[in-house]
Amino acid sequence: MGKLFMADFKRRVHELINTGKYLYSSGILPATSGNLSARLSDNLLAITVSGAHKGFLTESDIMLMNIRGESMDGRKSSAETLLHTYMHQRFSSVILIPRLGQI
Repeated sequence: MGKLFMADFKRRVHELINTGKYLYSSGILPATSGNLSARLSDNLLAITVSGAHKGFLTESDIMLMNIRGESMDGRKSSAETLLHTYMHQRFSSVILIPRLGQI
């Protein structure tokens, strides 16, 4: 993967980290509930790994996966992965999807 892709991936990772912090500090997204994902290209997503605390995300809490829900870096995604991939497939203009869990 090229430098341009990696720069875009890092930008999306930081957007997810900041979104997680905001949603957690606002009381909207508790601890490890829910997931966050962001589109990188037509075929790739950045998504939070299973069990990550959304208020204290780090770069290592974000994984790379394809639009079919297959891990591209060998890490485990959450049980809600297929919901995210479906939404990204169905709504191609969507960039960021927060899955907030039960409120």
